[in-house]
Amino acid sequence: MKQALIILFFLQSFSFAAVDKIRVVWEENPDSEAIIVWHQKSGENATLHYDFFDHKVDAAAYKNSLKAQKVEEYAGMKTHYLNLNKLKSDTNYYFLIKDSEGQTERYYFRTAPNKPKAFRFIQGGDSRNNHKARQEGNRLVAKLRPLFVSFGGDMTSRGKDEEWQAWLDDWELTYGEDGRIFPIVPTHGNHERQGYIQGIYGTKNRLTYYHCRLGGDLFSLFVLNSEIDAKGGQREYLLKELQKPKATYRLASYHKPMRPHTKKKKEAKHLYDAWANIFYVNKFDILCENDSHVVKRTVAVKPSQEEGNDEGFVADPKGYVKIGEGCWGAPVRKPDDAKSWTIDLGSFNSFDMLDVSEKEITIRTIKFEGQPKVAALKEGDEVFALPKNLNIWQAKGGAEQVIKARK
Repeated sequence: MKQALIILFFLQSFSFAAVDKIRVVWEENPDSEAIIVWHQKSGENATLHYDFFDHKVDAAAYKNSLKAQKVEEYAGMKTHYLNLNKLKSDTNYYFLIKDSEGQTERYYFRTAPNKPKAFRFIQGGDSRNNHKARQEGNRLVAKLRPLFVSFGGDMTSRGKDEEWQAWLDDWELTYGEDGRIFPIVPTHGNHERQGYIQGIYGTKNRLTYYHCRLGGDLFSLFVLNSEIDAKGGQREYLLKELQKPKATYRLASYHKPMRPHTKKKKEAKHLYDAWANIFYVNKFDILCENDSHVVKRTVAVKPSQEEGNDEGFVADPKGYVKIGEGCWGAPVRKPDDAKSWTIDLGSFNSFDMLDVSEKEITIRTIKFEGQPKVAALKEGDEVFALPKNLNIWQAKGGAEQVIKARK
């Protein structure tokens, strides 16, 4: 009888909370803030317990506890939004969620550094159709252990409730085996209606344009929205943010490419007119584009109408390179619109992995093919470690494209 009571107590103590689809989101201040969003399947009084010390599953030992600041029905889910602030930079934060039915496993994420420090991130987009390929890419995230993922839009096809729920279920495959969750920095795509990014990820700006800066003066990522007016308030915001002290590297993430590398897509003249010269004058280094469902790599270019230009760009070592264009599970298209400034192009499921240091950014395109054979990196491995059997695109010009820091 005594033994049975002990077993019963153990089971009650470790019953699981009715929580799933947890995501950690970064927006403007990733060195001190994070958004945590989850679906509350049932149960009440959900509370997030967190600390920069790892107390495993002992909820009472965590120094801090908060309830969601907002709860609403969204995409068929009871969505809880919780904003964390005043966090320590470059620090692991451990957390679990406890409700009336039990508690979750212990998870953790890492805040961004607030001074120059090497890091890795993943950039990709368009995951809306090929469920299996999307899952393979997500599993690679877990194995590569980036600081964060910049996702370039078109998560789902039609934005139906069941599609978002399936997408968020698949996103759980990005979690590390040790419970680490890698923050997502989301971009709005043409398959997201206005407000979807805010509803799914809890971002402050419903129009989904913002400036994510990390590493102090090392790195700036400008997330823009190609699905609204590229001029107007959005361009005013961009120009205002560009008045701030320049980071070593400036990148932009937006969905539709200015000059797609497939004939199936139209040229985005409105984006070219609104942004191309701003990016050049303000010394952007990399433009992360999506939407076309092909893969590309370019030389550094500048916007120009001079003789010899190809679709409004000419090669210029002082310009910016373009990467993308969105193959995280969407149906791939024929890469049949190369430019004179294209190094190589292809058509396969993949994302880009960028290793950022004070001296340079190294870009590699990672194929999803062969994912099961890829070894998983572990906490504490060297920041730019490459796991065994990683399938890296052997592009013309080399598997690595290196962008040197400007002097």
